[in-house]
Amino acid sequence: MIRHTVLFRLQPGVDWSDARARAAEAATASHPDHIEEILDWEFGRNVTERAVAYDFGLIGTFADREAIDRYLNHPDHIRGVELWREIATWVVADFTVARALPQKAGSVTADPASASGAAHRASPVKASSRPEPPPRGVCRGRVRPRYEFNSATADEGQ
Repeated sequence: MIRHTVLFRLQPGVDWSDARARAAEAATASHPDHIEEILDWEFGRNVTERAVAYDFGLIGTFADREAIDRYLNHPDHIRGVELWREIATWVVADFTVARALPQKAGSVTADPASASGAAHRASPVKASSRPEPPPRGVCRGRVRPRYEFNSATADEGQ
């Protein structure tokens, strides 16, 4: 499992009232509808006002390096890059998911023994014990959620 993380910084003079920024955001939001390699997709605008903060971020989950390569070369991703290139700079990190800390009760983790890599909440047991399976309907498995994005309502969170 690989996480693809991107942080965008809008260029001086560009803010969320700019139609180009909203178009880039909407393109990013729609990637899971067009690119099947995306297993999970999270994105959003920055909510802090720190000088070191970026303006927008995304985290995508992919099965392996080959899936990321297909995503990077997909026409919908290339269109998104072109939109962001007009208005922002960015940094990228692609990393293999690993856990270094013991599980805490209630934390979300992936079951390495599960073929689907399904996420679940850990039971309140010792970190060395395997948690019980989650209740029915809690696991998402490999089902990719479809996102509905409305740039007009996205402004409300600012």
